[in-house]
Amino acid sequence: MKRSKFLLLSLLIASIGLVSCNSNNNGSIETEVYFYLNGGQCNEKDTEYIKYKYELESKEDRTYLFDPYQAGTVGKLGYVLTGWYKTRTLDSTSTEDNPSYTYSDPFDFETEKVGIEGLTLYACWTEDVKFQYNVCYTDPVSGEVKSLGVYDTEKGAEFEDYRNYTKSLEGYTFLDFYSDEELTTLWDSKFKHPGDKESPVVNVYAKFYEGDYTVVRTISDLRKVSGSANVLLYNDIDFNGENFPLFNNYRGEFNGNGHTIRNFKLQYNKQTQGDLYIAIFPYLNEATVKDVTFDNFSVDVETQNTRTQNVYISSLAGRAKGAIINNVAVSNYTVNISSRTNRPLEYDLSKAIFEDEDGNSTVTNFSITQTTMNDLRVTTEAVSLYQITLEKTLY
Repeated sequence: MKRSKFLLLSLLIASIGLVSCNSNNNGSIETEVYFYLNGGQCNEKDTEYIKYKYELESKEDRTYLFDPYQAGTVGKLGYVLTGWYKTRTLDSTSTEDNPSYTYSDPFDFETEKVGIEGLTLYACWTEDVKFQYNVCYTDPVSGEVKSLGVYDTEKGAEFEDYRNYTKSLEGYTFLDFYSDEELTTLWDSKFKHPGDKESPVVNVYAKFYEGDYTVVRTISDLRKVSGSANVLLYNDIDFNGENFPLFNNYRGEFNGNGHTIRNFKLQYNKQTQGDLYIAIFPYLNEATVKDVTFDNFSVDVETQNTRTQNVYISSLAGRAKGAIINNVAVSNYTVNISSRTNRPLEYDLSKAIFEDEDGNSTVTNFSITQTTMNDLRVTTEAVSLYQITLEKTLY
C-alpha cells in the first residue's frame, strides 16, 4: 500500500490556540488532519488535539493517514482506544464537568483516504479492563480458595488450561474443572467469558485427589496403563464384552474410587511355560487394589499347551506378594472350562488370592457373590458337566 509522505506532527496544548507549525513556501499542496484526544495524552502530556500535515501531489490526490495510537504516540492512562470517529455527539446525560459523547462513522485507516478538504477525527476510549480466567482450588489444609494461575483473555473467549496450571499442585492428581467452589457443577467447555466490567475475573475451580495417579475414564485409558502405574478410576467403565487388560505383574495401586468395572472377559497367555494363573490380576507384586467392584465377567479356559504345567483359577488375584486388598467386591463371575483342556487344573473362586507367596498379603472387606464354575472336560468314562455356583463369600 503506497503511503503519502508524512510531513509534520504538531503537539498543541489545550491552552494554546490552533496554529500551523510548518509553513509551506515551496508551493506544494498540503492537507491537514486533526486528532481530538478527548482526555488522552500525546507523549504523556495532556493535549486537546494533535495535527498532522500531509503533502499531496495535486488537488485531486488523496492520501492514507497515519494512526498515532498505533505508533504509541497517543494514549490515555487506564483506557484503550476503541477507534477514531468522524462524528461525535454530546449525550443527554453529559455534564460540563463530565462530558460524554456518542461516536459514529468510524474511520478505517486501511481503506480510507483523505484529500485536500482535510479531516477531523475524535478518539473514543474504553476502560482498559483485564478480563481473566482464574484457575483456583480449595486448599485441603486451610480450606481457603487459592489461585494456581491466571489467564488474560477477551470477551467471548473460551477457557483452556494450556499452561497446565493443574499440574503444579504437587502430591495431588487433577480430576476436573467446576464452575462453583462447592464442586457440584462441572465446567461447561463451551462457556464464553461474558466480558462484564463489574466482574472481570471468572473463577475456574479445579478438583484434585490426593496422591499421584493416572486418571482412567475409558477402556482405552485402562489399556494404556503400565504395570507399575497408580490407577484412579474417574467413573464406572462398561467393557461391553471386550477383554480386560492383562496385568501379569502389577506393581502399582489400583484405586477404584468407589466405581465399578463391568461386562468384560478375562484373558490369559496360552503360551505360558510353567504354572498359569488366571484371575483379574494374575500377579500382584507388592500392589494395592482398593475401593472397586468387578461385576459380570467371565473367562473361557482351554489349555492344551504341554509347556504349561498347572493351571490355577481364582477371582481377584492368582499370585500375590506383599499385596493389599481392601474394600473390593467381585460379583457375577463365570468360569467356563473347555472339554479340550488337558492340563492339571485347580480352582478356588471363593478367595481373593489363590496363592500368597510370602504370607504377607492382607485382605480386608472383600466380598464375592454369584460366582459360577462350568467344568466341561472329557473323562475316561464320559463327557460330564460339573457346575458349582457360589452364592456369597465375605472376608
